[in-house]
Amino acid sequence: MMDAATPIRFTLAEIETAMLEGGGFCIFCGEPSDNPVEPDARGYRCGACSRPGVYGAEEVLLMDLVD
Repeated sequence: MMDAATPIRFTLAEIETAMLEGGGFCIFCGEPSDNPVEPDARGYRCGACSRPGVYGAEEVLLMDLVD
């Protein structure tokens, strides 16, 4: 598990795919969301690490966490 101060970065391809599928990612562990999330989702509970780190794909893009 990553430190909360060091969010995971994602590839543009991952974000584009998630945007088409209504998905998001946990910025703490990097796992995709278990269920579809809104594009502006913030702080949803992650099914993998149980932390409130799931953000919608568009939100991750706006957070500048994309390489």
